[in-house]
Order: sequence, then C-alpha cells, then structure tokens
Amino acid sequence: MGVQFGLLGPVAAWDDEGTPMPLGAPRHREVLGRLLVARNHVVPVDRLVADLWEDEPPKGAVGAVRTFVAALRRALEPGRPANRPPSLLVTQGPGYVLRASRDAVDAGRFEEAVARAGAAAPHSAAAVWTARRAALGDELTTLAAGHGLPSHEILGRLARLQALGALGRLTAADEEADAVDHLAHRHERPLARVFTSWYRSLRTCETDGWEAARPLYARALAATADCGMPGLAHGAPALVALVPVMRGDELPRPGTFEPVDPGPYEPWVRPLLLAGESESEQARRALDSVPRPPRDLLQEALWCLLARAASAVGHDGVLRRSRDELARAEGEYAGAGSGLISFGPVERHLRAAESALRGFDGRG
Repeated sequence: MGVQFGLLGPVAAWDDEGTPMPLGAPRHREVLGRLLVARNHVVPVDRLVADLWEDEPPKGAVGAVRTFVAALRRALEPGRPANRPPSLLVTQGPGYVLRASRDAVDAGRFEEAVARAGAAAPHSAAAVWTARRAALGDELTTLAAGHGLPSHEILGRLARLQALGALGRLTAADEEADAVDHLAHRHERPLARVFTSWYRSLRTCETDGWEAARPLYARALAATADCGMPGLAHGAPALVALVPVMRGDELPRPGTFEPVDPGPYEPWVRPLLLAGESESEQARRALDSVPRPPRDLLQEALWCLLARAASAVGHDGVLRRSRDELARAEGEYAGAGSGLISFGPVERHLRAAESALRGFDGRG
C-alpha cells in the first residue's frame, strides 16, 4: 500500500502498516502539505519560501527549506540507504515534487468519491443504489470508529450524509453532519467542515429557501476556493448560481451568468444559458451534440438542466432522454447526492418534462 497521507486536518503520514510517521516540527508539516496540495507538480524553492514566511523571509530561508526537506525524506523513507536517491520526495528542476498517487491522500480519495462514487450505479432505480451507498457509508463508519481511524470515519459519515440527502432524509443527514463536525473539532480536521458547510447550505435551501441559503453558499464557496481541492471548486459557483433558477420554473435571465465560469459543467449548462438568451437555434445545436452527463453524484442535476433547456427550445430527443433518466431517480433530490447543491425533488422536474412532451406530441 505504501505511505498514506492525510490532508483532512493536520498534515499526517502513515506507513504501510498504518503507523503514524514522525514528521517533525510544524514547518516540516507545512512543507509536506504544500507539496501534497501541488499534486505531483514541482513546487519551486522560492515558492516554498514565500508560502512559509508571509512577511520578509529570514536570511538563510532557502537553506532552511532544504533542511526541512532533508528531514522529511528521512521520515518518509526511514529505511532508505544513504547512497540511494529518494523515491517519494524528489528534487526536480527548481524545486521539489512529492510523488504520491491520488488514492494515497485522504483528500484525493474523498474528492474522487464526490465526483465518481455514483459511477457504477446500476440502470435500475437510482434510489436503490443510493440506499446501498448509505449502507456502505454506515459500514465504513463502524469499521473506522472501531479501529480508531477518525479520517476514515469522517469519509464514511460524509458518504452516508450524501446518500441520505439524496433520499431527502434530512434529519438523519443532519446527525451525520453533526458527527462529522464533532470529529473534525476533536481530531483537528478543519477541511472536513468545508463539506458540512456545503451540506448545511443545501439543507437550509430545502427548508428555508434560497434567500436564507445564499449567504451560507457564499461562505462555502469561499472556503472551498482556499482548501486545496480544485476538482471540487472548479465550476461550483455556476452550480450554486443555478440553484434558484432550477428550483423555480423559469430560464436564466439574460446576462446574469456572463461572469460565471461553468468549468467542467459547461456542456450541460450552455444550452440552458443560450435558451435564456433567446438563442433558440444555438441552444438546439448545442443539444444536438451534448454528451451524456457523467454517471456521478451530480448526474440527475445535469439531466434537469438538459430537460429544462430542451423543453424551452423544443428539442424532443434530448427531452425524452432526460425524462427517461430522471424517471430512474424519481424518489431523489436532484444533485443532493453530491452534498453540494439540490435542484429540489427529481419528481418535479420529471413531471415538467412529461408535460412538455405531451405538448410536443399534441403539436405533432
């Protein structure tokens, strides 16, 4: 398994038997954390100096960084012979790179879970798969708690929180969010609270409406931008901006999304924005070639975007595909399985799609 790293809280490392590795002083952990956040990219020495000393760095700062790196190398590869070059923390070009796979870092594993945990979902009722995810999260939580593994317990509880949110079981999801916050405080895992802040924004939107949730989402977005998880942050502002639109029945107002970068969601967001700009022909062309949304925790939300756009511009093919996909998740809340946003009950979007299709058929 190799060395495992922790970023969901204080920077940590464990050997292949799960024993914590002595990383030394706080500065050593800061260097390691900065290298982990860089994700196998070189961090120049001068960048490390700037990150470690916000004000004027002391004389000999570069030498100090090299000392920190040397200490980390000894800690991470304690059995390495002196004549063998390091294999984990290596010198490359103007700086250093930490060679750690995505699944060797707890933050990377969770980010992947957010993006892809639903990838293997069967084509039968999505609610059945979501219920399985809740059960798997419960199992992981139980095992982690029994073995004193707080980071894994947090991951299990967050997975269960997502699944419960998708099913609309918000009271049970609240309990998981409270447990995660307690663990985060007790074990100094502040990054975990970024995810519960997203859930509480989603939860507030479901119970108290968009206006009450808006400031919570603003804080969640700000925290996400600084948490070292670009895969989570990229495109998130666009999804949040679409929440009030999709919880209503209208199209986006012209011009309101111009400064918002949809990031990886652009293929599914663009047709709706074009429809809102009354660019119906461009929207239809975009729908002609739109790819299927990824089979992940946001797929129902993306199908809702396509259904709304297709209904607005009369694209029968995409609307029927959207209707069929949404029918598989009729008992869920669109997007809530991500723990990030919710466009409300899938059933409402499904009924709107069916109503539009009846209108199409009537015109035919």
